Amino acid sequence: MTSSTSTAPIQTEPPLTLDLLRGVVKSTQQAAALHGVKPTHTDQGKTNVDNGKSTITDTLTGLSPLNDVVDAIKQVQLGAIATSQADSDQLQFSDLAGIPQDLVAIFNELATWTAIAGPFLKIGLGVIAEILKIAQEVRTNKDACEDFSKKVMGIFWEFAFAAKASGCPILTGTASALILERAIQQLRAFRAQIEVYASWGTVKRTLKRGEIKAKLDDLNKEMDALVVRVGTQNAIVLTLRSDYDRVGAPASGQTEAALTSSSGNRPTHNNDSASSDLLTTARPGLERLSAAVKTELNRRSFLHATSADDHSAQQTEAVSPARPVYSMTSSESAQLKLMQDRMRQLYSRGGDGADLIGVFDNRRTAEGGANPASDPGQIALELLDVLGSASTSSGKDTVNELERLLWALGDLGLFEEAVEVATLLTALCRRKWSESGYPRDRANLASVLLDLASSFSQVGRYDEADASSSEALTIFRDMARREPKKYNPMLATTLRIRSVHDARAGRAEEALRLIRHSIEIYRSLCRDHPHVYEDELSSALLSYSVDLGQAGKHEEALGAIEECVKIRKALYQARPAQHEAGLAGALLNYSFRLSKEVRQQEALVAAKESVKMYRTLHQARPVVYEAGLARALDIYSSRLSDVGEDKEALAAMEECVRIQKSLYQARPAAYTADLAGALVNYSFQLSVAGRHEEALAAIETCVEMYTALHQARPAAYEGSLAGALLDYSTRLIQASRQEEALAMAQKSVQMFKILHKARPEAYRADLARALFNYSTRLSDADQHKEALAAIEECVKMRKVLHQVRPAAYGADLARALSSYANRLSDVGKHDEALASNKESIKMYRSLRQARPGLYEEDLARVLLNYSSDLSDAGRPQEALAATGECVKIRKALYQARPAAHEAALARALRNYSIDLSHAGRHKEALQAIEESLVLYRQLNKSRPEAFQQPLQRAEGTRDWIRRPESGLHKTSRGLPLKTFWKG
Repeated sequence: MTSSTSTAPIQTEPPLTLDLLRGVVKSTQQAAALHGVKPTHTDQGKTNVDNGKSTITDTLTGLSPLNDVVDAIKQVQLGAIATSQADSDQLQFSDLAGIPQDLVAIFNELATWTAIAGPFLKIGLGVIAEILKIAQEVRTNKDACEDFSKKVMGIFWEFAFAAKASGCPILTGTASALILERAIQQLRAFRAQIEVYASWGTVKRTLKRGEIKAKLDDLNKEMDALVVRVGTQNAIVLTLRSDYDRVGAPASGQTEAALTSSSGNRPTHNNDSASSDLLTTARPGLERLSAAVKTELNRRSFLHATSADDHSAQQTEAVSPARPVYSMTSSESAQLKLMQDRMRQLYSRGGDGADLIGVFDNRRTAEGGANPASDPGQIALELLDVLGSASTSSGKDTVNELERLLWALGDLGLFEEAVEVATLLTALCRRKWSESGYPRDRANLASVLLDLASSFSQVGRYDEADASSSEALTIFRDMARREPKKYNPMLATTLRIRSVHDARAGRAEEALRLIRHSIEIYRSLCRDHPHVYEDELSSALLSYSVDLGQAGKHEEALGAIEECVKIRKALYQARPAQHEAGLAGALLNYSFRLSKEVRQQEALVAAKESVKMYRTLHQARPVVYEAGLARALDIYSSRLSDVGEDKEALAAMEECVRIQKSLYQARPAAYTADLAGALVNYSFQLSVAGRHEEALAAIETCVEMYTALHQARPAAYEGSLAGALLDYSTRLIQASRQEEALAMAQKSVQMFKILHKARPEAYRADLARALFNYSTRLSDADQHKEALAAIEECVKMRKVLHQVRPAAYGADLARALSSYANRLSDVGKHDEALASNKESIKMYRSLRQARPGLYEEDLARVLLNYSSDLSDAGRPQEALAATGECVKIRKALYQARPAAHEAALARALRNYSIDLSHAGRHKEALQAIEESLVLYRQLNKSRPEAFQQPLQRAEGTRDWIRRPESGLHKTSRGLPLKTFWKG
């Protein structure tokens, strides 16, 4: 169960009372006491457990400067603290009936504070809701799950209330965030375990009940320790205000304004009560990270050892997610990974000022990633061993080691674990800046905020990613305004990273504005330093090309990627080892853009070169380049298919799916989108090969995955799901499931219309394709009027596209005109149908002449339809000529790819036999129908549900040809009866 924003809480409940929360906190403190933890004291000398008062209440009472907080507590008791619905981003969950009312009351009250407290609260409540939902379904250990959830919400409430009372939403990467991150990670780990538990049968769950209970007991002890940690920090409100003091932000929460106005050299702050022991707090988490790294390394070692014999990896039935997952799209993930690498290189160089490097030195480049021989797994384990030592302090070396550990975890795909490290690293950098006030430490903070934003994005925590990247951009804008020569390089990189976050959030225009600004800065830097910033400029151009393509500006997108490739080829020639990965990624995007301009041979060459490079990279560092190779194979497969090399295309996709499935099994949240996208192409290639059942299974799995992703992120996955439904409709037709196919086509059209209304340039082509498919499905259902309306709308759109980009949309328009002719014939408009088919054939002949071998199948299909229209118009000789040309083309295609063209040739031969019979050439007619019957019998053996009726029609045609004297060759209109037999 996932969360979504809404204007209403779960149920209508009374406001949360202070007595209720006191009970939660008191029970937590009592449990802590049982574990030998002493209660803490306030400045007034009162214990926090005395009189059943909450930690936050006692602490705040002893702080005379915070009378406003005490007043706020009184307002809570009066039920007057709830935020208006217009100002809050509340959570909405369904099916929470049966949960105790006190738990619902706490949840509902916290849900009204998500906009005030900070992104952590929305994330945490979402996980809690999932846990409660599962507990309701399985019933076993339900009470224990509810008690655990209540305890965690008690911790959340203390921070959330303090944030509201002090006017200080919790910043990412602060001492407060570090504590909350630990609680959220524990929630996520328990959710994963209980999901596995819920998937078991009743008997197994009963046998394993004790394991879940034991895990809950362990987690409760950790939460008790966390409560004690909160108490010993001497008031959460004081901690929050300390956090804001460290970044120069006022308690009102207007962080950006304060950051902009804050000086680069700030007064030194020596209050370390909130963060002096950050590393000690994080050490238990570092121990868990070490175990996670070892598990991942063991998994990869096993998969590589067994991959040669793992034929079942090609199957897709076992990869459907049981619940919605949060994931990045493939392009988002690739862009962020690329920009993280560029940030690593740029930041280690340090710009023009030595102080920009700050506490980071060049060892992370030498050891953490730029060196191809580096092993991220070994690096991570060594660093965790050092950081876990009690003798390690939180000085410069520790910050360096955490930075290198962050990169190593990212290379391993351990994104959840990377969030913990990035949060700790950011908190340490905040402290460093607050202690020194130096610009270099402020720049370091902004840099690790970008790392934190990327880490949050990789695990679907997009609100926190936005907050982190926004703060980083604010810092670097201010610093670049003061010292542009020194800080413009970092500002340009930050603008580029921020543009990815804006694009992901649907802010397309803002994303384009930011990336253009980034490119302007990089061009200026390249003029002053010709051989220093080309790599960064090329990366910005790559991002710009992606954004332009998504906005439907394909020619500009091609221009940007062409410039990017030109720069990277020059860099690669000078330093192959350093720039091979960058060039491989650019060539992949270049191939995609070339295909959009129907430059298929050039696109194939670029994709082939990219795959070759990725294979080399993957051989040297399989962990790092596994995902990159999979993406390259996906694009390469499409390019092979574009030029008719279907066997090679399917082989490439099979390899791609094997890799993607392996990645998905290890990290579902990170690789769901990539696997779903690969399954779309895999299904198509299987269909082309005549493996229709496997094709249907693949696209069904894909649709399930995209549906889950869409539920979590509708804006990001609306287009992907709509496209998958369109392909699903086609596969369903191949399985003779017409009603379902029509329903899927209709849903796809509805989704694309919404997208087209918001962004017409970006989605006009997609909507036209969906309407084309929908029209065909309506025709199959004998809804001819509706089918004609749909294809008319499609033709209108494709004519607009063709006028702007004739080379790119000529084939699409020709195909739409052919389908339009069929729909016109269905409603008796034969003259218009002839004209439309004639125009389509003219376009296909022109396309065929320009690109021999590419449009043979399309031309054959239109010629067959045209022959039927000519027959209806009483022009039998022209009809026979058209059918004969169709059969000639189909036979050539069949010889090259029998499985792909068997059914089409059978149909063409049957129609040809009818035309020959009407022309009095009965011997040739019988020969043609017998050839057709041989093919139909073969097809019927393998797929009777699809070819039994066509076989029966062909047998009827043979009988009809054998008895021409029956008089059935004339209709009441005096026209050949063959049009009633054609199909």
